[in-house]
This record gives sequence, structure tokens and C-alpha cells, in this order.
Amino acid sequence: MAALSESIRKITTFLVAVLFWSRALFILNMQSSFVTRCADYLRLTVSETILLALLVIFSFASGSGFWKPFRSLLYICAFPFVLFWKLLYWFFRALGALNTWFKAQAAYQSVDTLVVQQKELPAPPPAPTTAAPATPGAKERTKEFLNFLLRPFRRFTFLWCILLLSATHIQIVWVCLIVLMLHLTRRIFVLLKVMLFFDPYMKRGIDGMFNIVGNAVAAIDAFTPNTTPSQELKNRWNEAKTWKMITGFLRDEYLVSRWAWVLGAVSFGVIYVYIALLFSFTYFGIAKVSGIPYPWPDSLVASLFIPLFAKELPKTNLLRVLGGIHFSLAVIFGIGTFFGFLQRRLFAIRAAATVVNDKLIDKIFEEKFLILGKKLEVSAASQNRHQFK
Repeated sequence: MAALSESIRKITTFLVAVLFWSRALFILNMQSSFVTRCADYLRLTVSETILLALLVIFSFASGSGFWKPFRSLLYICAFPFVLFWKLLYWFFRALGALNTWFKAQAAYQSVDTLVVQQKELPAPPPAPTTAAPATPGAKERTKEFLNFLLRPFRRFTFLWCILLLSATHIQIVWVCLIVLMLHLTRRIFVLLKVMLFFDPYMKRGIDGMFNIVGNAVAAIDAFTPNTTPSQELKNRWNEAKTWKMITGFLRDEYLVSRWAWVLGAVSFGVIYVYIALLFSFTYFGIAKVSGIPYPWPDSLVASLFIPLFAKELPKTNLLRVLGGIHFSLAVIFGIGTFFGFLQRRLFAIRAAATVVNDKLIDKIFEEKFLILGKKLEVSAASQNRHQFK
């Protein structure tokens, strides 16, 4: 299924690139009447048709990875150069195949009626067979296929928001509203998971830091000035150098506290505005399916200042429940709670960083660290001289 998804991504990206550059080079003049005919056929408005087409195209062209959408975008932007490179590549491949065919014909013409008798060689022993990789079962294939089909509904949140704003058919409004509520629920769940269950992940990260630094310290302690540093020892030295800078910064209470306030305020502001934006579209969608005139700008203002304007929401049971959830989140996970959470975790991280930094600035260890650093510089310089020669 992953191969099928990747094939669909490549085909979709290629077709979008051809359409885009054909339109840009005036080869294809696609008027708005084409979109209008498609909208009439689907019994939708033009804006609904365009947004639904974008959702499908983005879903197929983005693939399942994080970097694949950027790769598809770069492919579309550089499509003429990619096409030129492909044509050049296949041209030289064709020349190579033609040359191989000419050589085969020449060898065939040089052989007359000479028949070389060869002794029958014994059959080679059968190669040991290795176990074939396990093929995914029917349940895994079904799960991957469903994930592929549901990709447009699990991603592109803001495209769904724009479609909700412009949709006029009640069926599409309902679909957009359900998708947005699912996205909002998932974002709230992730936020609660981070706030309530962050300690195990932090402990795992601190243990990983101790393991990396412990291995680096042990390797450098075992180093003697008479030994030639290996590549592994060089990697351990770089790790120790990196963690020495990081832990040296983290043990400085003044700098850490100031940067914690700056980064904490920015992080809280981004999270708060993002969640409020999703709530505003959800309020607007509920009012729209309920037949209540409630413009989105009013919904956005009420969502951004929900502790002050919670009573300004339309008087429906669903909006009251959703507004109560939003109000509870804003109050419980307010700026005081967020900074309290950040300060407690930062104190634990700074304490662990102090322990690690004490090992890295130990006098005996630092002497070996400096000697190894000089030997690595000499070794790198000699390698560069050999390369220039």
C-alpha cells in the first residue's frame, strides 16, 4: 500500500506540474468555464469545487511523510529543469543501448561456423535460501488502504476551515464541521497529553543525555597521549564538546530564566491563538448548520477572549457545551499554569544539566579533552595536506 501511495503521489505531482507550467507558458488556456461546468456537474458552487479539488490534490501529492510535500512542491516549481534532465538522461541511455546493440551485432558477424564444444559442467550447488520478508497481512493492508482514503480528512485543517466559510450546501457544511471538530479534539488531546504526561518523556530524554555523556566521558578518560585517535573517539569528543556548551548554558540560572520567559510567552501565545482559531471556526460551523446568523469575525473575537465573551455565544446547547470546554481549557491551562509547568520542568532539566556539566568541566577530564582536541586538529590538518597533494 505504501508503494501504491507513493505511485499516486508521483503521478499527481507530475500532472499538477504539467498543468501548472502549461498554463504558465500559455500552452493550455483553461478558462473559468471549465471549473463552472465541473461545479454544475457536481451541483456545487465554484469555490466549493476548487477547495475540494485542492484537498484531493494536496492529499495525493503530499504522500505520507513529513518532507514529501516539500519535495512535491520543489518538483512542481523546477519541473522544466527536471524534464530537461530526464530527457537528457534517457537520450544518453538510448545511445548506450544502441552502442551495446552494435557491439552484439559485430560479435555475431565475426563468428562463422566455428563451434566450440564445451564440457558439461556440473550444476552449481543451490544457493542457501533466505527467509522471504514477511508480507503484510490482510488486516495491515486494509488499515493502510483506509489511512490512504482518509488522508484528506486527517490533514489540511485550514483548507477545511476555508471550505466551511465558503460552503453553501448543508451537507458540505456538516462534513467540514465534523472534520474540524475531530481535528480540534485531536489537538486538545495532544495538548493534555503533553501537559499531564510530559514527565516520562523528560525522564527518558535526561537518561539519554546521561548515557551519551557517560559514554563520551568514558572514551576520553581511556584515551592516552600515545594512542592514535580513531573516528569513534572523534565522534565522542564532538559529543562531549556539544553537551559541554549546552549544559554550560543550562546551568546559568539567570540566562535560562530570561529565555524561558521569552520562549514560554511566545509558545503560549501561539498555542492559545491556534486553539482559539479552531474554536472560532467550530462556533461558526455550529451556528451555520443551526441556521443562526453568526459572522465568523464575531466568532473569532469571542473565541480569542473567551473568558470575557463566553456569554456572547449564540444560545444553543451545543455551543454552550463547546464554549464551556473552551472556557475551562483557557482557565485551567492559563498562562500561570503554563509557566508553572515550564518552570518545574526547567528546574529538573537544569539540575540534570548541572550534574552533567560538573563531569565535563572536571580538571582531569578537561586536560585529556584539550590534548585530544589538539591531536584531532593535527590529524585533520595532515589529512588536508595529503588531499591537496
